[in-house]
Formats: sequence, C-alpha cells, structure tokens
Amino acid sequence: MLTPRDARKLQIHQTIVVPGRSSGPELYTHQGDEECIIVLEGTLTIRTGSREYVLDAGDALLVDPQIGHGFANHGSRDAIVLWVITPAGQDM
Repeated sequence: MLTPRDARKLQIHQTIVVPGRSSGPELYTHQGDEECIIVLEGTLTIRTGSREYVLDAGDALLVDPQIGHGFANHGSRDAIVLWVITPAGQDM
C-alpha cells in the first residue's frame, strides 16, 4: 500500500501481476465508491460485469468496486498496476 494507514479519503495500492496470474475465475467485489486501475507497465485485462478491457501502459479504467470485477495478466511481462480506491480504509 502506498498511502498512509490513516488516510481517510483515498487508498492507493501498487501491485506487480506476473504473467499468467489473475484474481481467479470468480469476479470479486469490495467496499468503496470508486476504483481507478492505472497500468504503469505491461498489459492487464480487466473484467467487470460482462465486459472485458485490455489496458496497456498508460491506460486507466474507472470501475464500481461493488460490481463484480477481476483481472488477469495474459501478457509475457510483468504488469505494474496502481489501484486507487475511494474512500480509504477498505480492504482490497
């Protein structure tokens, strides 16, 4: 986690998703109002509801964290990703 634990309105996680890794076959939800997924390096596929998005470095996607979503790295290199969630204090 990049934000201090006492942050009240914003939470930022940086994650490295290695090739072949995913959040699993089931879509997940969590508390929060908004979630912005920003790909810094590599490629990440995001599923939300029945839609699928392929994000490359520099791409961002805003999702509702209370709607089922998931991710996978189908690429050949690590994906470095920022997950920005509001409000803070919610587990991801």
